[in-house]
Amino acid sequence: MVTDKRFSDYGVCELAKIEPSLNQKRYYGISIQPGLFEIILHRQWGRLGCRPRSMDEYFNSIELAVAKANSLYGAKTRKGYREV
Repeated sequence: MVTDKRFSDYGVCELAKIEPSLNQKRYYGISIQPGLFEIILHRQWGRLGCRPRSMDEYFNSIELAVAKANSLYGAKTRKGYREV
């Protein structure tokens, strides 16, 4: 059963998609962290064993950050990523 709701507050989630027949070895990380003046949604992705790419988004409220993180989580799990 795939659920689109993973986050309810600050937290970290690591996802991976490994399909040897398609030569896919990918990971995706999502974390919600407190910043000095705002909430930070940190994303990290790439191929396993390679240098990751990352991006930070800043939000004024935890509710907006949680909604975005759950949206990203749902999109990735629908594409076949699983928590590790």
